[in-house]
Amino acid sequence: MTETEFIYPLDADSLRKRSIHGAAIISASQVVRFFLLLASQVMLARLLLPADFGILAMVAPIIGFVTTLSDLGMVQSVVQRQHITHRLLNSFFWLNVLLTAVLAVIVILAAPLLALLYKQPKVIGVTAALAWTIVIAGLSMQQTALLNRTMRFYALAVAETAAQAMSLVVSVFFAWRGAGYWSLVAGAATYTIVNGIILWNRSNWRPSRPALSHEAVEMLKFGGSITISNVALYLNTVLDNVIIGSYLGEIALGLYDRAWRLAVMPLSQVMAPVSRVAIPTLSRIPDEPERYRKVFFQMTRVLFLVSLPGLAVAVAAAHPLVLLLFGERWQAAAPVFSWLCAGSLLTPLNMVMFWLFVSQGRPKDQMVFGTAAAVINIMAYWVGVHWGLVGVPITSTLMAYLLPTPLLIWAGTRSGPVGLTFFLGQIYPFVLSTVGSMIAVRFLVQEMGRPNFAEMVGVIASSYVISGGILVCFAGGRAAIRDITGILKITITEKLAAGHKKG
Repeated sequence: MTETEFIYPLDADSLRKRSIHGAAIISASQVVRFFLLLASQVMLARLLLPADFGILAMVAPIIGFVTTLSDLGMVQSVVQRQHITHRLLNSFFWLNVLLTAVLAVIVILAAPLLALLYKQPKVIGVTAALAWTIVIAGLSMQQTALLNRTMRFYALAVAETAAQAMSLVVSVFFAWRGAGYWSLVAGAATYTIVNGIILWNRSNWRPSRPALSHEAVEMLKFGGSITISNVALYLNTVLDNVIIGSYLGEIALGLYDRAWRLAVMPLSQVMAPVSRVAIPTLSRIPDEPERYRKVFFQMTRVLFLVSLPGLAVAVAAAHPLVLLLFGERWQAAAPVFSWLCAGSLLTPLNMVMFWLFVSQGRPKDQMVFGTAAAVINIMAYWVGVHWGLVGVPITSTLMAYLLPTPLLIWAGTRSGPVGLTFFLGQIYPFVLSTVGSMIAVRFLVQEMGRPNFAEMVGVIASSYVISGGILVCFAGGRAAIRDITGILKITITEKLAAGHKKG
């Protein structure tokens, strides 16, 4: 295999089936991963101390930053292109291997500087232990990109779910044995290794001898803009940890990190299925405006319908939710959690704007406006830390509503098939339904006092019912509900048909 092309099927029926199957498969896997993640959060919070999480949270930003940098935009380039050759993939693979190896060594050498920044010598050993996961993750980047490009979502779902399960088992076992923060290191390493092994097993692409093609160099120009944007976005998500850790110490950082993960990680599990399907699907149809708009708003409505009512519960019932899951010693994280969730209400909006940038081949817009939004948020973190731990999510959330998100919405809709006025007309029913759900949940929780687990499940279900009741009053809301039920009907029908054939 020297010049084999990997080509997307472009016919509407094939693309539609792959999109629906992909959304259904990843949604199912994300449900499993959500409960694995929740179990990990709850069990580890009761076995470890805030300072243990703080140690890992001090190191995680540098590991994640280097991993993001090592991508060089190649993953999105592979997914976005109509045609791609083995020679190009092979060039990307060996570039990535070289880069990740060099970056891993740099991270190890920089470990003492991290210890000086945080005034915590424990980060040296943790940094050295996790540095080599950068190389392991880099080895499977091309496999991830190809599986995503060819919409083999089942393979991706198996890899991610199995890795999450093994990470949970390993980290909980070592925490139970008294390993402290090293249990978190073991869990992180396990996830990377297991995920990589399964991806290689599920992918049929293999690299050949090292080589660099001229086309790869040209594509790096496209990837360079994406990389700058990805790095800026990543720094936006982790520099709050760095600032809190350096100013307030590992205990405050541990509280913040648990609140952040409880707020953001479940949301990412919800967004991943839709986002993973949206980009390759939309990338195939940028020259078909009507079809593009239809697919874009179908996926946008599904994302909003699934994510926003849950976030409404998190904002309105933050304190009882944190106490229920983590216990009394974590109650200082409750106000942090509430404000983080208030900011996370904007995350789905920001995400769909990046769908537009990537699928329409607008890397410069993604770089300029994504970086500008990230810089504004980072400045808010630095200002907020002067008012203590809760000051960071308060200032960043308020600033996000005022500048970064409006800026991204304007930038994403200023060109291409999706216009600003039409977009705003589609999303305002979801704004109203989310506010309505939040008010209702607040009232319910106040009446209950301190709800138990069963009551909290009822509160969450009530939020979705109330949100749905408001949405049916609007055409866009009714369309969102039809989209969800349509996907479920098609998936169930095809599964039954497949089972009948086997029988």
